Amino acid sequence: MGFYINPPNGAKEDWLHERGEPFFNPKWPPSPGKSIVCLVFNPSFSAAAVAFSEEEFDVFNDVQDPRVKLWYQVPTDAVVAICPEVAERLSAS
Repeated sequence: MGFYINPPNGAKEDWLHERGEPFFNPKWPPSPGKSIVCLVFNPSFSAAAVAFSEEEFDVFNDVQDPRVKLWYQVPTDAVVAICPEVAERLSAS
């Protein structure tokens, strides 16, 4: 199980739109001071997954995965503020 953006007030899509920068053809590693978040559209819900490592990034970037995905670069401090449990993993990557 990974780490996910789940704002207590409002939608994850709005949170990403306000704080993140969409980007296409994602590559690892993220830009300095940024974290990569993948907004994944599942059949019954969406999930905003934090790619805290290259391995986690590769899982979400798998070309065999047919789900629709949008990619964002988000300031790491904003990611840690909303999902503090990922802080240690982000500092290690």
